[in-house]
Amino acid sequence: MINSPCDSDDVVFVHENKPELKSKPSTLAVKDDDDDDCEVLEGDPEKCVVSVDEDATGSDKLHVVGEKGQTWMYALFVLFGWVSCDLFNGFWYVTDLNIGPIHENSLSCAKILEFRPQLFELKHLKALSFFKLFESQHRNQVTIPKGNWEKLAGSLESLEFRSNTGLIGLIPSSFGVLMNPQSLVLLENGLTDEIPPDIGNLNKLKKHVLAVNYFTGKIPDVFSALTELLIFDLSRNSCKKY
Repeated sequence: MINSPCDSDDVVFVHENKPELKSKPSTLAVKDDDDDDCEVLEGDPEKCVVSVDEDATGSDKLHVVGEKGQTWMYALFVLFGWVSCDLFNGFWYVTDLNIGPIHENSLSCAKILEFRPQLFELKHLKALSFFKLFESQHRNQVTIPKGNWEKLAGSLESLEFRSNTGLIGLIPSSFGVLMNPQSLVLLENGLTDEIPPDIGNLNKLKKHVLAVNYFTGKIPDVFSALTELLIFDLSRNSCKKY
């Protein structure tokens, strides 16, 4: 996940349990990982957590419940984003994750942010979006992770990075392992260098936006193979056709 230590409200990850409507909340112990923004809670997997409201301190938090890599969770509004889920084989899994100040009352998060490997454990994730999280163009710049995208290869259908001016570096060639994306939006970021030809592997892509970055070099001759592509925007970059 994104490590975003906010002023008051936090994202809390909890190991999962299969929900039962009449179960009482289990007793969960906080594992202190010296990180104010994310508390890892561990509890008895035989005692289900069926109510997600407030933690013991009274602050509103998003509780993601999981056990051994699986995830169950209520679809609910998060102050700095939106999360929704679907039911698979009796368990709830995160399917949509939108992170950033997408609402007027969203919390402002700390300037130092990073990607967490737990993000890639959401094996039923269909849509992932980052909006205005990495905004510093001079300090605490962040690059898109190169690895682990293969863990989302079979599920991810939409991936967006919007208005992250402090998000720099290359488009990872590992994006090419994604099998089902229909939308890949990299809009108004600080991304540089050439567009990797591996994008041509995304043969289900319908929307591909790369506008307002710092891409240079030759446009790879791969987009003609994307026969389902309906929207392609490479404007306001410095790429060359030949």
